[in-house]
Amino acid sequence: MTCTNEQSIFLPEGLDQQEIKREPNKEYQHPFIFNLFFIFFFPFVCRIRPVTKEDIYQVAKDDRTEENAMKVSAGWDKSVNKYIKQIQHYISVKEIDSKSTIKEPDKPSLMNTLIFQLGDFKMVLAVVFMLVACGVSLAQPYLMEKMLEIVDERQEAEESGEKEPGFPFVSGLILIICPFANSIFTSLGMRYAIHFVARVRASLACLIFDSTIKSSIGGETSEEKGQLLSLLSSDVATVADMTLQAFYMIQLPFRMIIAFIFVIISFGMVSLVAIAVFAISIPFQFISASVLMKAMDKYMLINDERNKATNELLQGVRLVKCNGLEGLFVKRIESIRERQLPSIFSITTFHQLYMSVMH
Repeated sequence: MTCTNEQSIFLPEGLDQQEIKREPNKEYQHPFIFNLFFIFFFPFVCRIRPVTKEDIYQVAKDDRTEENAMKVSAGWDKSVNKYIKQIQHYISVKEIDSKSTIKEPDKPSLMNTLIFQLGDFKMVLAVVFMLVACGVSLAQPYLMEKMLEIVDERQEAEESGEKEPGFPFVSGLILIICPFANSIFTSLGMRYAIHFVARVRASLACLIFDSTIKSSIGGETSEEKGQLLSLLSSDVATVADMTLQAFYMIQLPFRMIIAFIFVIISFGMVSLVAIAVFAISIPFQFISASVLMKAMDKYMLINDERNKATNELLQGVRLVKCNGLEGLFVKRIESIRERQLPSIFSITTFHQLYMSVMH
């Protein structure tokens, strides 16, 4: 791949590539408890001195863009080659017998390739730790309710002169630890999740950049280049954000089921009204999500066209300036932007409606 063969140019001023001796990776060099609290970031907190040679340390091997991009590229090529063989077999069977019930093979999924090539035990640990944090946060209100019930019973026993029930020290201690445990498990889970998301984002950007280099050599159209620019400028960040949101979506069924159980235990069958209200809101959520996805698709198509026009302007800026065509190109780009604004309005409106119903 073109983008993985170049050495990094992002070096502190005055430092030579050959003179730099990088220190071992500080994140993995420290003990586990230090990493849990992100101690390796402390040297950069409230920093007032410039970056020196001692501040440059190696990136962990499994976090390096070139390593991950190579893995994803190899996995994607394998999936594509497998699909090509399957689709060729499917076409040949259909040509021989058009009534054949053979199923058309599924197209390769880039997201599956990213998960299987970049995911490791840390990704699984991220899910486990975030589920544990979810369980702790759900158990905290229930324990607090039990504590308040016992306090009320002790107060009533004191007023009536009866023997006071014992204080639940174990439950009280667990209740005190719950916020701290929730923060610890959430922090640890997010740390592993962010590592995976960073790998996904860097690998996608590298693959798209490599495609951009090849397209400039292969003479692809301006429209295709505009699509590549859209991928680099917005789609990579969107995929990374959605990948991070997926870790939260895994918790959603767990949160809903456990929360409903606690509500039913506390309030009885009356709580089924809340479940009914939630069930009624589900169709509205699907409608909002459907309209939102259509608006996003339309937005991205127009965005490709706008990037294409902007790219043409930048590529021929000398000719545009010499012939006084700035106004013409500005009007063209602004007209495309005007067509894009209704999609932005729809995305914003239905996203707010969707989130208001969800919360």
